[in-house]
Amino acid sequence: MQSSGASLFCYWLGQQSDCISIIDLYFDQIAPPIDYTNVIVKCVVTKNITLEEHIDSFKPDKIILFVRNPIENYLSLSEKKYSNWG
Repeated sequence: MQSSGASLFCYWLGQQSDCISIIDLYFDQIAPPIDYTNVIVKCVVTKNITLEEHIDSFKPDKIILFVRNPIENYLSLSEKKYSNWG
């Protein structure tokens, strides 16, 4: 979810030893399959790439869904150049 705090949370989780963290996967890219023990990927589910597509590719053992009040999200995104992407 854009502007939800998910990037900061991903960064925080990625501070573990022996961990790879992809903090902001580009919005129109599918989470890649990575053969490593501790990998954290923050990806945005859009109308073009579904959650199921990310799961099928990345095969996570855990999923954390970040959601945000839609009004706050709209206000936060309205001033950003990427507000209507995806």
